[in-house]
Amino acid sequence: TEIYTLSLHDALPIYDGPARVTVWRRGAPTLTRLADLPGAATEVDWSPDGQTLAVTCVRSGPLASGSAVIHPAGSGYADGSAGLVRTKRRVLMLPADGGPARPLLTGASHPRWSPDGTRLAFLTSGPAEEESWLAVVDPGRPAEVTTLAAGAVAFTWSPAGDQLAYLAPGPDYPADIDCRLFTCRVAGDQPPAELAADWDRSIGSTVRADDARGTGSQAPVWSAVTNRIYFCVADGGCGLIGWASPDGADHGVLGGGARSCLDLSLGAGGRAIAYVCTDPSDPGSVCVTDLQTGGERQVTAGESPGLTPVYPVRARAADGTPLD
Repeated sequence: TEIYTLSLHDALPIYDGPARVTVWRRGAPTLTRLADLPGAATEVDWSPDGQTLAVTCVRSGPLASGSAVIHPAGSGYADGSAGLVRTKRRVLMLPADGGPARPLLTGASHPRWSPDGTRLAFLTSGPAEEESWLAVVDPGRPAEVTTLAAGAVAFTWSPAGDQLAYLAPGPDYPADIDCRLFTCRVAGDQPPAELAADWDRSIGSTVRADDARGTGSQAPVWSAVTNRIYFCVADGGCGLIGWASPDGADHGVLGGGARSCLDLSLGAGGRAIAYVCTDPSDPGSVCVTDLQTGGERQVTAGESPGLTPVYPVRARAADGTPLD
């Protein structure tokens, strides 16, 4: 029943940063640094038993003068000019007791443990450098990787650990403009299934502005209590929380309002969801919604007095499409 928190220590510099993983044990007066990594730690995920962390390690360095790096798809190259950086990613296993790190995967990122702790899902580079694939592996057999789906940019495990829900771009769209929601079986014995296919909104995205928080596709969450998958969805000038049934039968919106909801996090047992809620008068408050009753409460005070009131501006395109 020991409780730990985790942080990425120090800032990530451009070249070979010292970002380290540290842990804090409840009641301890100091932080404890874990083993050294061959680069900077950028992502971490606890194993369910609390014994091991899966860590994404990034090592960056300048290209050698005059060298050229050809993209795998042959679409371009970097000519070695000053300031260009080559970045390499890998996933390592880091014991929480301070033992040495163990390399697991190269060219991988975003590791996430299965609910039973027997497998690790991750994103890995596809044939084209800008493309990523969703894959799973047993950490005890790192050479036996099962590739499940192309184009994935964010994902989550099902509560039973037999499926993954993931976001991937729609046809002819980049990942930061329009994503769709899919599920796939970890066994890889069935093709992926798209959910909420008739929903003409960008799933996984939120509202973009001059505030960089929340840009990019955010991972969905899957509740065992409601058996629904929850995700951010951009709808005009608002960023709401959408949901979809994993069998594809239904989908909708959780709550509403003229606001943007970011960084979804599922509570223990899947009974509640926490998120950051922001609007023109509030730079960011933490809110919690009970998924069974629908009740919402704000748990931090983020209102900033003195801000100038704003109002939405709406127009119509030449074909009559409404625009915010």
